[in-house]
Amino acid sequence: MVIAARQALTDDEVPLLVIRGDGRDPHDRMRLVAVELASFETNVVQLSNLDWEHYADRVGPDGIFRGFGKPTGDR
Repeated sequence: MVIAARQALTDDEVPLLVIRGDGRDPHDRMRLVAVELASFETNVVQLSNLDWEHYADRVGPDGIFRGFGKPTGDR
């Protein structure tokens, strides 16, 4: 499930909230910038060539995934 919560609507990067399953486990939630949503959808949901952890392991200290090969630190 993808949610455009308050942070997504007020931040220039549009960090969307993505929830896996029922979202009760903190590891089942992450934010990713809107420009990465198509990559996530294609690789995790449609093709299943990557899994949730490939993205979740690369979330920055601020809790946002900004892409592979990009710094994970704060902006």
